[in-house]
Amino acid sequence: MATITATRKAYKEAGVVTDAQCVRVVRKDGVILRFTDSVQDLVMSTYIDGDGVSQSLPSDVTYTSIGYKATAADSGGNMTPGTVDLEGILATGHITRDDLKKGLYNQARIYVFYTNYNLPVEDEEKIITGFWGEASIQDGTYTTTFRSLIDVMSTRTGKSYSPTCTARLGDSKCRVGLVRSEWVSSTGYVELSAVDANVGDIVKPTTQNGWLYKCTVSGTSDVSEPAWPTTLGATIADGGATWEAIYPYVQTGTVDSSANKYSFVDTTRTEAAEWWAQGKLEFTSGDNTGVIVDVKQSSTTITIKQEVPFDIIAGDGYTITVGCRKRLSTDCVGKFANVHNNQSFPYIPGPKRISKFGGQ
Repeated sequence: MATITATRKAYKEAGVVTDAQCVRVVRKDGVILRFTDSVQDLVMSTYIDGDGVSQSLPSDVTYTSIGYKATAADSGGNMTPGTVDLEGILATGHITRDDLKKGLYNQARIYVFYTNYNLPVEDEEKIITGFWGEASIQDGTYTTTFRSLIDVMSTRTGKSYSPTCTARLGDSKCRVGLVRSEWVSSTGYVELSAVDANVGDIVKPTTQNGWLYKCTVSGTSDVSEPAWPTTLGATIADGGATWEAIYPYVQTGTVDSSANKYSFVDTTRTEAAEWWAQGKLEFTSGDNTGVIVDVKQSSTTITIKQEVPFDIIAGDGYTITVGCRKRLSTDCVGKFANVHNNQSFPYIPGPKRISKFGGQ
């Protein structure tokens, strides 16, 4: 439902027609775009907060005049999702084909509101707020889906029974720390737990060598950094502490070669086969910079689950994050020593067992 301030209500009741429609697009990466259908740019220094109170913006913001007008903005009375036609914005060229291909606008927040173009205020009369769904291009035409906030009410929430873990690797339920701090001299370190990856220490060298090291004996580190081994399972004494070499959780790399848009070769990848499978990969240089994809298979050849928008070229840089197939014994126990935080229900009886009668 639209909200309106007392000031705006007053000049509307007085018959003053100075409406300008504005839209603000907030991408997940923090980039904000602002547009208006006014004949000139609108500069705003204040906004209306959720309580209807005027507040000062940290700095002036400009809504660019592009002749945009949102149409078909609605919210069904029977609790059906709201819709909004954003074709006007897409036609202006401010949102590029390449950015849509990269998925930079997927799940972006969208705010549409009216204001007085003679005295513009951000979010003065809110019309609709929601999410930009997945954007795609078909036959040269932009196709987008808008999801209003009411859609949240139809989203399944809560925990579900599943034989595989329902946590996301590294989240507050999983508690596996994907980002690790550098080793520090004369510091007390704790042996890594065998059942809880959040208890104990894993460090990386001050000069990174592509490995992490888990503490296997608690103690205080030496004043000098040890000569870190680079063989899986190798150990090194460090003052009163002892470290063991393990594969990295996050790693950078460079493409050696690629014949398509869904796989490439990096001969420097020496981790165990499938170490990165089900993980995330982000291109950090080249035409696909900023594109994040899921890893399907990994060895010296990395295969991703979906094609990237542009050709993968030798020399393209990337960052890859370890994956988890969410299996109790193989992943939570064997890969991450994190069974205490496993969120699966592998021992719940199936329908046949539950429906048995008596001694059947």
